[in-house]
Amino acid sequence: MIRLISVIISCILSILIPIVLWLTHHISKERFLHFLPSALIILVIGIVAFYFHKIINKRIDLEHKNIKWIIENRYKYLLKSFIALVLRAPALEELIFRAVLIIAFPILSAQVYYWILVSSIAFAALHIITYQVALQDVLAKGSIKSYEAEITRADIKRIYKDRHKEIGKRTIFNICYAFLVGIIAAYYGIKYQSIWICVGIHASANLILLIASSFVRSVFFRKWEDAI
Repeated sequence: MIRLISVIISCILSILIPIVLWLTHHISKERFLHFLPSALIILVIGIVAFYFHKIINKRIDLEHKNIKWIIENRYKYLLKSFIALVLRAPALEELIFRAVLIIAFPILSAQVYYWILVSSIAFAALHIITYQVALQDVLAKGSIKSYEAEITRADIKRIYKDRHKEIGKRTIFNICYAFLVGIIAAYYGIKYQSIWICVGIHASANLILLIASSFVRSVFFRKWEDAI
C-alpha cells in the first residue's frame, strides 16, 4: 500500500510540475524547440532500453529455477540491471523530472531552488518501489536451503518477511540517494542548460550502485559455490 501511494504521489507531482511551470513561466516556443531534439533522442534511448530490458526480464523469469541457474547465468542479471539502471531509468526519469526545469529556467535563481526541491522529493518518492526482495536477499544465508531447490513464490514471500528490516534499510538509503542525485542533476542541468548532463549524472550514480550491488552479490555467489 505504501509503495502504491508513493508511486501515485510521485506521478501526480511529475504531472503537476510541468503544468504549473508552463502556466506560470510562459515557456517560449524557441526554448521548447531548442531542447526538443535532445529530448527526442533521449526518449528513443529510454524506449529501446525499456523494451530490451522487458525482453531479458521475461526470459529470466521463464528460465530461472534455482540458485544453481542464477549463479550459472549471473551475467544475464548484470546485463538486465545495467540496461535498467544505466540506460532506461536515467533517460526516461530525467525527461519526466528534470527536463521541464531546464526548459523553464534559463538560469539559476532563488525560485529555481524551490522547484529543484519539489522535483527531487517527487523523484525520491518514486524510489519507495524499491521496497522489495532483491537478488542478494535470495542469495543470503538461510533464504534458500538447497542449491538446486526450486525458488517458489512462497519462498519470495518468506524472504520478504524474514528480511524486511534489511529491505527497509536499503529502501531508505535508495530514497535518500535518489533525493541527492535529483538535486545534483537538476542543479547542473539548469546551470549548463543540458538535459544530457542530467542523464549523465543519473547514469553515473546508478552505475556506482550497480557496481556496489554486484560486489555484494559476488560475495554471496562465492559462498554458495564454496558450499557445494
